[in-house]
Amino acid sequence: MIRLVPIAIFAALTLAACNNNPDANETGDTAQMNNDGGAAGSDNVNSTSSTSSGSSDDEFVAACLHASNMSVSMCTCLSEKADDDLSENSQAFLIATLNEQSEEVVALRARMSFEEMSTAGMFMIGASTECAQEGRQ
Repeated sequence: MIRLVPIAIFAALTLAACNNNPDANETGDTAQMNNDGGAAGSDNVNSTSSTSSGSSDDEFVAACLHASNMSVSMCTCLSEKADDDLSENSQAFLIATLNEQSEEVVALRARMSFEEMSTAGMFMIGASTECAQEGRQ
């Protein structure tokens, strides 16, 4: 399975968040997200700490590990920041995007506000920078 580099994930999230017309980019989403390989590396999720949302944190960490080459520590940090900074819709959108679940991404995008989509699209860039500055690499 090919792993995407983090910058490619960030770009895809930003583009997906900015495109509020589910039909306009359906071909691109479908082509990009047809590979449903499951959560590789999810065995490492047990070493994460649990915060207020519990299983959604584990789900975020598993999705992050699946879609990137980031460490468990970095994905855990991103999960904690998502819990603090993002709405439930935005978190679900990121998880679905990272897990390459195109139908779920389209459904979530349709019910999200522009602000939620923009925040979700920019989250991974800002939060990963913050986590790196905190030494969570």
